[in-house]
Amino acid sequence: MSIFLLSNIYNAFIVTAFYLIIYLLIRFRSDILGEFLIALGFALFITINQKYIYTDSNIFIGSVNLYPLILWSVGLVLLREFYEYIGKKFFLTVVFYILAILFVEYIGYHLLGIRIDGNYPGIFGLDVIHGPPIIHYFYILAGPAYILVTKLFRIK
Repeated sequence: MSIFLLSNIYNAFIVTAFYLIIYLLIRFRSDILGEFLIALGFALFITINQKYIYTDSNIFIGSVNLYPLILWSVGLVLLREFYEYIGKKFFLTVVFYILAILFVEYIGYHLLGIRIDGNYPGIFGLDVIHGPPIIHYFYILAGPAYILVTKLFRIK
């Protein structure tokens, strides 16, 4: 029963994220397309280089798990929207990003029971972001790097 429920939670996340992408692309059209393509590139980088295999539910296209691919893509686009909304304040955006990712990871791991297959330590001795070192580095650096890359390419 709990695996079925957890699987439904994963599916709800993926469906919600998918519809959010569609909504954002329709609502903002070309304004957000560049952001999304760069975010998708970041998400592909981590999902190709680190095999995300969750203990309860996975949906793969080839060797890429759709859960992290879609959620990273949407999350990074939303981060860029936050950056724009607060007046392009990079430092504040980075602080928000790190706090948000720690919060989301805490909720996912402790309240929803989302687990990567394997026995990995949390980052900085905290009980969040469990994974090998590439996961730790990516999770901390992805948001700031994404903002800088979209800024470099003058997206939006």
